[in-house]
Amino acid sequence: MKYQEIINKINEGEYLSKEEVGCIVNKIKNKKFNDFEFISLLVTLQKRNETKGSSVLENLEFIKAFKKGFDSSLKNLFCNSGTGGDKIKTINISTLASIIIASAGVQVLKNGSMGTTGRMGAKEALECLGIDPLKELDQVIKEVKKVGIGYHDFSKLVPIKARTGTRTIFNLLGPLCNPANLKYKLLGCLNKEEIKIFEYILKETCKNYMITYNTSMDEISLSEPTLIIEKRNGVRKEYLFDPEKEGLKKINYEEIKAKERKKETKQLLLNILKGKSCAATEIVCLNAGAGLYLTSKANSIKEGYALAKKLVLKGDAIRKLNEWKEAQNECSI
Repeated sequence: MKYQEIINKINEGEYLSKEEVGCIVNKIKNKKFNDFEFISLLVTLQKRNETKGSSVLENLEFIKAFKKGFDSSLKNLFCNSGTGGDKIKTINISTLASIIIASAGVQVLKNGSMGTTGRMGAKEALECLGIDPLKELDQVIKEVKKVGIGYHDFSKLVPIKARTGTRTIFNLLGPLCNPANLKYKLLGCLNKEEIKIFEYILKETCKNYMITYNTSMDEISLSEPTLIIEKRNGVRKEYLFDPEKEGLKKINYEEIKAKERKKETKQLLLNILKGKSCAATEIVCLNAGAGLYLTSKANSIKEGYALAKKLVLKGDAIRKLNEWKEAQNECSI
């Protein structure tokens, strides 16, 4: 199918077939679109979705097509990520939480990308911490096997560098395009209308999952209640996690904003992993706690939060980061 025919079909409000999605993804992976064509495709898809709504089946076909050909052979993997676009431009909470979760003995293969709507994506956070975020999948697998954590950047699936700078279909697809077969997925979102899409896809791709939603950030909040939908050990639950009712200290969103200077950002991220007392440490440990609960390392989110704080105070989280750095060097040889 020719490029203009695809654009015309989307403009007419139609959804793409499995074959058409496969064709588009193949062209993206092989850089067969120029920057203008690629951005036009993203904008056209986004406009159609905003007008007519996203198709669950079309999104699932996109994810399957992006994941096709990737078999990491790793088992019992956990991944946490969010759709991005939070209003307050926080630090990258999920990346730091993933390191804490790995320090508890959970195998983590996180996926993510550079920041497109905020100051700090997973890529920028890892660069600040001294981790190369652009390793090829075969090396990432070696890192997971060696130290229990690795990271795969979405740019490896989408090598075309052009981006719109606004929310697109990739904000929805990206967090779900981990190349491995996951056992556990923690997903934060900011659009309540997308929750049903996410849950349908996660039912098809992952045994245990947790979806979080509130109006301000794509993570569990310490400033307002967060809607949580989880499927854990075969049981589905839907509930509000209210930090105040859990006896947790409320924080101001201003306290967890990303810093503008790289040097300040690096120091803040390291301080969090070392357990330094601040609002940012609290919010990261809470979200790490959710992952520890999902993977059955804790019996509740609050218990997981307490375990996460223990791990950073004992030095386990910063040790895991240093082990990861060493593994990157060794696996590169």
